Amino acid sequence: MQLTDAPAVRTRRAPALLLAVAALTALTAGCSSDGGGDGAKNPLPQGTPTTVSSKTLAYPVEPYFLTTDQARRLESARIRLIEDCMGRFGFDYRAPAADPAAADGADGAEGDRSLAVNGAFRYGLTDEQAARTRGFRSEHPTPDKPDAPQLSESEELVMGGTAPLTADGKPGSKEKASYQGREIPPGGCFGEAQVKLMVKGGVFGDIEAARRIDAESMAKSRLRPEVKKAIGAWSACLKEQGFTSGDPLDPTAGAKEFQTPAPTAREIKLATADVTCKKRTNLVGVWYAAEARIQQSLIEKHAEELDAGRTAHEEMLTKAAEVLKG
Repeated sequence: MQLTDAPAVRTRRAPALLLAVAALTALTAGCSSDGGGDGAKNPLPQGTPTTVSSKTLAYPVEPYFLTTDQARRLESARIRLIEDCMGRFGFDYRAPAADPAAADGADGAEGDRSLAVNGAFRYGLTDEQAARTRGFRSEHPTPDKPDAPQLSESEELVMGGTAPLTADGKPGSKEKASYQGREIPPGGCFGEAQVKLMVKGGVFGDIEAARRIDAESMAKSRLRPEVKKAIGAWSACLKEQGFTSGDPLDPTAGAKEFQTPAPTAREIKLATADVTCKKRTNLVGVWYAAEARIQQSLIEKHAEELDAGRTAHEEMLTKAAEVLKG
């Protein structure tokens, strides 16, 4: 595929395509701050902790995730590589600035924790002060933003190539493309940046095994008898205060009455009751203890894959540091 239109040197701000320059949330923990993990492990809880907040809990799988700071550095390196690649083709592309609130782990993990695992809403709303003041609303709501300008046809081709790369970084299509006589890399500039940071085995971002364990532990723990009993107690407590719900992750169940521009008095009342009942039944402590035990069992089962992934994190972050230094 050949485009011959004159090179248009222009500055663009995040088209829909580059919003796929996804923040690595998973990005999104017990790893060292300048490597991919130092071998430290989060111990299993002794018994069942008594807590209402999930933000300070240490999950066994967390050391196998990138910390929020590490994910931010990796994403910064990827964006720089994309911008440099676009520059080679005559486009003055500039990716959108990151949301400061999101970069600081708003409503979630601190910079040295994993936002993917340690989010503030892992077990639903658990912040008493937030419940009384904001209901179920985030402290940092996403501001309305104007639609990002679209890329020209030429920019789209250079950015994304003829097809996205496969998960392991291989060309997604045999079709080649060029622009102004220069061959476009497989997957375009987006793909080129990913390949330059990717390590052996196609690892980029969080370890797949860690993501599976994180998701599986949440799903399985909810079915444990002690967790089902605690959820039942929470639901009964909520009913005493005039509300009906069986889901502590979303007590509003998407009801329209709670989709107002600002929290209503009823939303504040439900949110406060939700947290009060979680505290009264120790739902968070019971759920966390069950989930931590499941995670530990799965970690032992997938130890080899996880350890290899942690080594990959170190290599990725070394590559990212070299890009940002240059």
